[in-house]
Amino acid sequence: MGGRRDRLRPMCTLYSLRKSPAELRARFCHHSADDFPPRPEIRPMEPIAVIRPKGRERAFALLRWGFIPSWGKVDM
Repeated sequence: MGGRRDRLRPMCTLYSLRKSPAELRARFCHHSADDFPPRPEIRPMEPIAVIRPKGRERAFALLRWGFIPSWGKVDM
């Protein structure tokens, strides 16, 4: 047991954001006024709320996530 097949895992195509903006502000100590709703299904290429460093503080940003293969075409 334990061959290569056991180590391969499919790439996640969905994830969720279940916390409210207030819960995320308290957890990550950011002071953004943006209100973004919890979302049960976030798919690749959809905007997602992230908290990222900005100098010595943390800031809210909306980003698109996903993997684009070298042969893929995407209109931005």
